[in-house]
Amino acid sequence: MPRRTVTRQRAAPASAFSGGTIEVHRLEFGAFEAITPLNDRFIEGVDRLRLTLDVKRVSREMPEQPAASARSLRAMFPSLRRHLCCGDSAFQRTFLREDGPPQRGDLGTEETVDIAHLLEHLMIEFQHSIASMKVCSGVTCGYETPRDRYDIFVESPGRSISLLSASLALNLLDDLLAGAGPDPVYSAAIGLARHLHAAPWTLVTARSAALAIPTGLALAEQATALLEDLGHIEAVEASINYSRVLVYALAREPRRTDELRSTSDLDLNSAGIV
Repeated sequence: MPRRTVTRQRAAPASAFSGGTIEVHRLEFGAFEAITPLNDRFIEGVDRLRLTLDVKRVSREMPEQPAASARSLRAMFPSLRRHLCCGDSAFQRTFLREDGPPQRGDLGTEETVDIAHLLEHLMIEFQHSIASMKVCSGVTCGYETPRDRYDIFVESPGRSISLLSASLALNLLDDLLAGAGPDPVYSAAIGLARHLHAAPWTLVTARSAALAIPTGLALAEQATALLEDLGHIEAVEASINYSRVLVYALAREPRRTDELRSTSDLDLNSAGIV
């Protein structure tokens, strides 16, 4: 596996991004030019998101319903099967297979690679769906020490959208690892976020969101609550709102990346492309 050098860095505690299997250490933006040679489809000058995480407590036995989950995932993101990978990853075989659950040994000795790589592609799909990106490339790099740590680099259409996409992808991945298919609220959240970013000055209520997505009112309410919970939208005071219905706008200050940092040190060696 090709290697790259990483410098001494700082870790952060588990955050709102973290789930039962994924522990996020940092999320930051920059050029990260050192990883450009790892994917010849990277576009020069495009800002990149870097997500550093640990994949932990991975069971050797996959959930009992991966086939149904895979069908739902393919229906939600039809283009996922067409993603081109620059490394030897089996995430499509592991998570998109149609012939039932993997058997023992199918995942290999480093099954966490597939999980981290799937997360990269889910982030790309969420970004593409929200921002209507024509192309988006990424790369997943695995650390030699500790073996369950990864850096995911993905081209960013904008920091607010990338932060939201990372959060949605992590939540969806937790569902998949638990054996559940994608909840319809993810598609509704994509539709609402796309509507708001197409016209950033827009104000919405749950009812107007249902018309814009479009979807039913109950699902629109769930999508609105999810985006608010993730810090992507916020309730605002409307000048005329006699009904006291909550009105939402894009958050003026999306989740800050420095909230994922702490002062504890990590001794990191080198990482390789996966």
